[in-house]
Amino acid sequence: MSNLKQRNSALKNRSLIIQLHDSVARQHALFLRLLPDKLQDSIAVMYLLFRMLDTIEDSELNDIKRAILLDKASNDFIGALKEAKSLVLSSNRVEKSYQMLFENSDSIFKFHRSLEPEIQQEIEMTGMKMAGGMNKFFQKFIAAKQNGAACFLESLSELEEYCYFAAGCVGELNTRMFRYRGYIKDQNFNEMLIEGKSLGIYLQLVNVLRDLAEDLRKKQKSYMPKELTDKNPSERIRSIIQLARKHELEIKKYLSNLDNNSVKDYCSTLFKVGKAHYDYFEDAPEEIIKGNRVPTSKIFFALPWKLRYQFAIFNLKKVFCSIHH
Repeated sequence: MSNLKQRNSALKNRSLIIQLHDSVARQHALFLRLLPDKLQDSIAVMYLLFRMLDTIEDSELNDIKRAILLDKASNDFIGALKEAKSLVLSSNRVEKSYQMLFENSDSIFKFHRSLEPEIQQEIEMTGMKMAGGMNKFFQKFIAAKQNGAACFLESLSELEEYCYFAAGCVGELNTRMFRYRGYIKDQNFNEMLIEGKSLGIYLQLVNVLRDLAEDLRKKQKSYMPKELTDKNPSERIRSIIQLARKHELEIKKYLSNLDNNSVKDYCSTLFKVGKAHYDYFEDAPEEIIKGNRVPTSKIFFALPWKLRYQFAIFNLKKVFCSIHH
């Protein structure tokens, strides 16, 4: 293949990867644009691979098949995703945008292989760690379900551990990729790994709270720890918010240690949007109980100016689509 054809093929594949990322990443589709192109590529394909892993856990496959696939992914991350393809595509209960990931999995794997070997290895090692943690908590959920319970976490510390495997390890991975691209000084690296982990956990706790009512309604699954059972619903929610707040100091250190403005804007935006959720839900915990989301205006004002116009267009499109469905 000529150099021109190779470049055209690479550009076409990159365009598909970004398109797939945007179809499943929602708000992160905007945030990604804050990063330098090279980081956009590696973080976009990382996001897609980890979303494929999430799809296995969230699918309607029977519990045994899901547990087997998660266990395999903890040892052979890419191999397990390839094996899951036919099973996911044969399911009628997987969201269309997530089915598209598996329909285009060959292109995703090809793009992943085009990254530097060190980046590939970091992504796959993190994927294996994530899958191992997912399987651990999936087994706990199965055991609770067999006993007729929705709650499967014992304590806040166990919730925090779950959030580490869901997103804290991704915060570590991002930090490694920032260093690989030269955006973090080696002398700050070890402390920044810890701080990056805090950012990931902080953001995952937002997801836990935001989806609390929906997870219980649709999946009969509750991430509310059993140790909070004696508290009233608002106090339970504030206890989780307090757990998240404990990570804010580490996150602020992380942001202050980032020298590159683009990377700092990206991480700072993630933090500010997460904080906007906590500020709102702390004042109105009943909104979580009702299954309501944070008002769009709260997110809008947490964004940097350069993203606000795009965010407004993004939400207008959502309104337009909902009207025409």
